[in-house]
Amino acid sequence: MKFEWDDLKARRNAAKHGVSFKIATYAFDDPHGIVIDDNEHSLYEIRQLLVADSIQGILTVSFTTRSQGQIIRIINARQATHNERRVYNENKGG
Repeated sequence: MKFEWDDLKARRNAAKHGVSFKIATYAFDDPHGIVIDDNEHSLYEIRQLLVADSIQGILTVSFTTRSQGQIIRIINARQATHNERRVYNENKGG
């Protein structure tokens, strides 16, 4: 997978949420990750949320795809909420 992001947005995200976009890329390796359509946050592109485990715990990563799915553009990354972790663990079987 190839990833891209806006560098300024990445720095702001790390300062606000304590999660770098580089760390967020590891969540895409989780075979138990859950992808949810995020229709509320953009009228101009299809956005999705990934709830998955990473080297920094269970994260929620907002992303869109480019170039017919060949590039993942990370928009936001943060620690998953209690509810998101619960859904992830139920899906994982834990």
